[in-house]
Amino acid sequence: MSMEKDKQDRFFERFQTSLREHLLTFNDGVIAIIITIMVLSIPSPRSDGDFWYDAHRIFITFKRVTKQVVIADFFLLTLSFIPVMTKWIIIDPSQMALAVYGGVYLLV
Repeated sequence: MSMEKDKQDRFFERFQTSLREHLLTFNDGVIAIIITIMVLSIPSPRSDGDFWYDAHRIFITFKRVTKQVVIADFFLLTLSFIPVMTKWIIIDPSQMALAVYGGVYLLV
């Protein structure tokens, strides 16, 4: 009887772990879709800059990827602030919105 209970407990534990992982994956997907929809609903700024092309051109010069390159690559996160700041200026064209947008743009 005890052996059967151990099997059931192990099965339940594996089931819970699997369910948790599937739920986390599902949540990640939902959040990614929501973020994509939010970003696509914001009109892109008109400028001569092409961040993708510039980043690609820089990365092809690297012979190997170091820890510093990986850390520097996390600064791409700042690009996600451009659409948010642009929408802020569209909704509320205040001096504060413009100053924050300028700061983010300089950071990028």
